[in-house]
Amino acid sequence: MGLKSLATWFQEVFSGCLSGCKKRAREPEPSATVEESECITRYIFEKKRYSKVNKRVKYKAFIPPPNGQMSIYRIDELEDATIWELAREYVEPQYGKRALARADTSAEKVFAESLSIVPNVDPHPRHAEMTGWPSNEDAKQMIAVTLADDAKLILNE
Repeated sequence: MGLKSLATWFQEVFSGCLSGCKKRAREPEPSATVEESECITRYIFEKKRYSKVNKRVKYKAFIPPPNGQMSIYRIDELEDATIWELAREYVEPQYGKRALARADTSAEKVFAESLSIVPNVDPHPRHAEMTGWPSNEDAKQMIAVTLADDAKLILNE
């Protein structure tokens, strides 16, 4: 049996075994730079950061942490279930609780506020940080209000 025949035989024998395994669809890798057209999401863990009744994101969902690096995920080309899977596997363990909702928006809206999106592959290749926040608290709040108004609320039901 030649090397090619052996490889073919091996693939046929073991493909049956592997087909029964749960396969995870390979997620497309994001580019090294964030494009304006990309969709991003901010996971929300507290009810006070969104309104279920009004179906809107509140500005507090976009107030950056003290270090000025707001964790977000790049969600282009992902199905809704995969976006929530990212939350379960990579974000919820850090917060120690379940994501209740998310705020979806575009990178274009972030860039329009003179902020940057810096890819940070830890803990996942789709993770990034929204940076470049002004030091003035009122200015931060105004940006957060604009981002929240533009964001689409998606509940984790």
